[in-house]
Amino acid sequence: MSTSFIIATIGRETLRSTLRHIIHADNYSDILPEVVVVLDADNEVGESVFHDAQQEFSSHKNIKFLESRGDRGGARNKAIDASTGGVLVFLGDDIYIQKDYLARLNAWHKTHPGKNHALLGYTPWTKELMGDSFHQWLLDSVQFDYKNLNKGDVPDYRHFYTSNVSVKRELLGDERFSDAFTGWGFEDSELGRRLQKCGMTLHYERDLVAEHDHKQNYQSFISRTKESRINAQILEKLHPELRIAPRGVRKILLIIAIIVATILSPLSQKIRWWRDWKAAWLCG
Repeated sequence: MSTSFIIATIGRETLRSTLRHIIHADNYSDILPEVVVVLDADNEVGESVFHDAQQEFSSHKNIKFLESRGDRGGARNKAIDASTGGVLVFLGDDIYIQKDYLARLNAWHKTHPGKNHALLGYTPWTKELMGDSFHQWLLDSVQFDYKNLNKGDVPDYRHFYTSNVSVKRELLGDERFSDAFTGWGFEDSELGRRLQKCGMTLHYERDLVAEHDHKQNYQSFISRTKESRINAQILEKLHPELRIAPRGVRKILLIIAIIVATILSPLSQKIRWWRDWKAAWLCG
């Protein structure tokens, strides 16, 4: 089954490294996968990086470069429509697959040929970022749910992380990312929800590793949390059966937890991070 990588980019400097890791990965079939890169940025820096990548990889006929003006969802939709693979791998423009990634990916889909089987890989920070306590906290507590998945929790639509996830084209069909979302958060979960309703079974493979090279800072994290709060409300409107944002007893308990965390905040920086994160999530 042929493979296509779907990469929406805002022209991060990491884009070329992302593509180099794909090219230099081990592939037991010796056939490089198709890669479709779509620029969704509207700034000079992003366009410059994008065009530099085009020039560097111009000899690689398996890599397509397209441009879009909209959002990440729209860019991914354009890449999906331009791709030809039977397996679509959604990857970030700051994600570096490991040497054995393609071999593991191809082997897994070969042993799970049914259209409903989708695969989530593990996306830790790069080794440099993993040495920072803030990034460790984000990985274990906030950005992804790998801590619980590694303990055996079964993934569902909430874990449809487009930083490192693959799905059969046959299952995706005419489904595409919604254009209802702005900013950061939940546009991938929303597609995951629709795919789950179509029968998707999402599996998690801890050894399918792709490292995340995106240095975070506290202020941008809080800003993105506020954006995700808004997008959570959009998700609930699209899927009224879901209750993502805190309300009722859950909201009261969260307020109490924030108050307790405020009292305990002098004891730990992680407690302060948690308090501010939950306060941003509560208030939007």
